[in-house]
Formats: sequence, structure tokens, C-alpha cells
Amino acid sequence: MVSDARIGPAGPLIERAAAAGAHVVTVADSTLRSLTDAEHPQGLLAIVGCEPRALTVVDGADLVVVLDGLGDPGNVGAVVRTAVAVGAGAVVTTVGTADPTHPRAVRGSAGAVFAVPIVVDQDAEDVVTALGRAGLPRVVADAAGDPTLPGPLGRFALVVGGEAHGPSQKLLDGADHVVALAMAPPVESLNVAVAAGVMLYSLGGRRW
Repeated sequence: MVSDARIGPAGPLIERAAAAGAHVVTVADSTLRSLTDAEHPQGLLAIVGCEPRALTVVDGADLVVVLDGLGDPGNVGAVVRTAVAVGAGAVVTTVGTADPTHPRAVRGSAGAVFAVPIVVDQDAEDVVTALGRAGLPRVVADAAGDPTLPGPLGRFALVVGGEAHGPSQKLLDGADHVVALAMAPPVESLNVAVAAGVMLYSLGGRRW
């Protein structure tokens, strides 16, 4: 959907979408505002179908990011964006993690949720098994982990947990490495998206 005030600037994009088979509808600004949770919508709104993915997508990946219990869609989107930036081949979310297709997650990812296979709502034990089957060392970020990061690693999966409770016990029990970031006092923790970014670049090195 496009608001009638944005037809001019969005013209080329609308034409490309229509040529690709999208059904384009022009609506009043007030109608578009009623359909989005954004405080200042940009004048375009898309309804996009998402293809369900299975855990088998991790089999051919050199880097997988697992989100375990992240409740804030904005943080989910930010981590997905970083995962794509470092060349991750897949992202997996466990049961209880915010939906990566939530509007705030999509905005937080700057559209990166459409650039990587994402497997959602998986049981933690199934994730541990799938990563092991794929031969990916399982690196779990936890406040009580070793601040001496291994790496750079060739192939691995990074697990990050929610800020309130950290990773689940099942994922900790299935870890090959439990790691943390060293921090100068009085700081005791970082935003999960920031911590994930630091670890991904430190552990993975450059992949492109």
C-alpha cells in the first residue's frame, strides 16, 4: 500500500513491485496510519508472505546465529542485521523469542530479515542437536562465561540469550564454549544486540 502523498517519490519502486506481481493499492494517509504501528510511517506498507524454514538450513552454513528468549523485537531485528552483515548463513529463534517478522523487528533489521533464512520457534534441545549434526561448534554467550574468546573460528554457531535471564540451560549444557565479554567497571552488561555484534566480529573474523 502507498499513501496518495507518496505516489511521486515512490513511483519507480511501485512500478518495480507491480512488475514483480505485487498488488498495489493507493490509500489516504489516514488509512495508512491506521494500519501501521509506526509513529511516523514513511508512506509505504507491504504485506509479505514468509516461507517457513526447517532446521536443516543450518547443515550447509558456516555461521549460524541462535536467538534464545529475546523478548524485544527491536533487539531481534538488530541482531539479525548484524548476522547478515557478518555473512551468517542462517538465524534460528527458540520458543519464546520475539517474532522476527514483527514490524519493529523488520525495522530494526533494516530489511535484513528478508536476506537470510530464519527458522523460528524451535525447541532448544532440537537446536543443539541440529547444530551438532551440522558439525558447528556451539558458542554460547553467558555472563558467567570465559572472557577469553576463542577464535577466530572457521565454522560456528553463536547463541545469545535474553537480557533478563540469559540462555536456557539446555543450550548451556549443549555448548562447546561458554563465553563472555570483559567489561570495565561499573558496567556489568551490554545490550544483547551490541554484545552479539562484538562477539560475531571477534569470533568470526572477516568472511566476505
